[in-house]
Amino acid sequence: MTCPSLTLESVAYVLPDGSPLFSDLNIHIDQRATGLVGRNGVGKSVLARLLAGELLPVPGGACAVAACTTCRNG
Repeated sequence: MTCPSLTLESVAYVLPDGSPLFSDLNIHIDQRATGLVGRNGVGKSVLARLLAGELLPVPGGACAVAACTTCRNG
């Protein structure tokens, strides 16, 4: 069984003050361990909250997240 991966396609996010943080962001992450590093204030936490579904992308952006519990031990 192939586990789903995480894919973001054309994701955009605008901060509450109106400044854009992401625009046309495309990411594909497979089942391997992945780290996210960057300087303070560049949007790591916002990206994590988008992936967790706590925040919604700007209308028109798609955020597809899938998990496969049967493959976590493998």
